[in-house]
Formats: sequence, structure tokens, C-alpha cells
Amino acid sequence: MQLIGDVQTDWERIWPLSGRTTYDAIGRDVRDHLIHDAPAARFQMGDISDGDAGGDPAVLRRRFALFDAWCGSYRLAVYKVMGNHDVPYDAVTPRQWAAVWGYPAPSYTVDLGDVNAVVLGPSAPHTASPLGEPPCPGWPVRPLTAADIAWLDRTLAADTRPTLVLNHAPLASEPTVFGSGWQDNQSTMRSRHAPDLVELLAGHRHVVAWAHGHTHTPWDRGTTGLMTIGGRRIARIDAAATYTQPTGAPPEVGVGRAVTFYVTVLDDGRTVDVRWRDHAAQVWTGAPDVGRLHRLVTS
Repeated sequence: MQLIGDVQTDWERIWPLSGRTTYDAIGRDVRDHLIHDAPAARFQMGDISDGDAGGDPAVLRRRFALFDAWCGSYRLAVYKVMGNHDVPYDAVTPRQWAAVWGYPAPSYTVDLGDVNAVVLGPSAPHTASPLGEPPCPGWPVRPLTAADIAWLDRTLAADTRPTLVLNHAPLASEPTVFGSGWQDNQSTMRSRHAPDLVELLAGHRHVVAWAHGHTHTPWDRGTTGLMTIGGRRIARIDAAATYTQPTGAPPEVGVGRAVTFYVTVLDDGRTVDVRWRDHAAQVWTGAPDVGRLHRLVTS
């Protein structure tokens, strides 16, 4: 699968710009040069919109439509993960967000044949916070509700194929987290450390990876690795933020290192490979500490 990190921009400012944006570089490369390596699915990891769009649902919906126009112009089918900037202050609620894209709910599954992908969208109100945490005035990552946790448990129990869970935010135990508050991690209503979520993931041994965006970590700075969940190892994949990758000003226009992640689950159902595509240069590239392929053997 291809993971496209936070694109996070006011799309009405840059689209279309006659093919000169970072996103055009991605679209052209995927459409014209990667046809023999087409992934089973593409996922945008959240935050299509930038900022809070003034709390205006019309602005948010216009940006969603423009992103969809970009996808259509390059014939790209892209599944969406709900980001915190996509549903600020309930200007668009999680359920309304899902309806925009035709999904049954903010959380849904994608059948990839031998592999299952579970998109996890937290549905608590914007003003909610885990027990003991004060409300956050910014654009927090919403906590998962008890109903969200129950849905994930049922979904994982019903399908034991190797499974990747895709969520906008990292888990609190990940080293790439840039903040310690609940607003920067995927918390639950019990705690920002989400012990109920971690226990659930530990109990479903076919979960091989947690993939996310949100942190804006540079793509080549430790964005892939293994983390311990309940005594076993699963892959962690931080898809970074596409809009911070390129050089130039504004960043969306300057076509530099427009990098996205390509993830493969091998036939053993336990090994996860990650590669990086530099779409502006139209080459496979690599992170300095792991090279052009990072092989993650889960347990």
C-alpha cells in the first residue's frame, strides 16, 4: 500500500497551479512511472485541510472536494483517514466527515486480499478529553470512545488475516511523538496512554502494524521501526507530512523531496517492508539509518 502523509494545505490557494505543486509531482510520478508497481490501495493519513478553516464547514468541504479533484486528475483512488484538522471543533463532525467520502463511519475496513486494513477514526466530541486531562484549546486528536474500542475489538476478532491499523495519530509509546499531551497521541476516554487500546492490540496477534501521520517527523528520521505491545513486537510507521517535505516557498509549490511511503506485508504474514519514493526525482530513495528498504519482522 502507499501511505501519503499529512497534505495539510488550503487547497483553494494552490489547486490547480498548472502542474507546479508538490502534489502534482506525486500525481505524475504515480500515474506515469509506477504503473508496474501499483499498490493494492492508497491511504491519505489525515489532515487534508490546513488549520481550522476558520471553523467554517463550507471551507472544509471545499478543500475536501479540491483534494478529490486532484486525485481524479491523476486517476488515483485514495482512501482517507480522518485527521484532527479535518474535523476541528465539530465544524464537520466525524460522522459528517465519513459521509463526505461515502464511508459508513469514521472507522472502516479495506479488504486487500491476503491482508486487511483497518482505518480507525476516533468519534469522541472535539471538546472531550481522557479522564483527568483538561480540554485542549488547539486542534486535538480526539479520544477513542468505548464504542470505538468495542468496534475495533469486534472487527479484529472477525478477520484474522494479517492486519494493519491506520490512524491519524501515534500511540503514546512511540519514539516519534512530538508532544506528551493527549492531544498529540491516540488516547482513549480512559487515559491518554490508552491502556485499553494497547491491551486490545496485544490480544489480536494478527495485527502487524500501526501506521499514522500527524507528527510531521521528517520522513528519513526514524519514522519506521518496531514497538513492543503486550510482550510482542509490531511495526510502527510514521508516514510523516507530505507538505513539509519539499524545499521552496510556499512549500506546497516548491517541488523538492515529495516523499511517500510504500508498505508491503510479505507472504509469512509477519514481515513488513517499507520503501520510500521520491516522486519529484522519480526514484526510490532511502533513510540514512536503514537504507532503501526497512524490513520489520514482527512477533
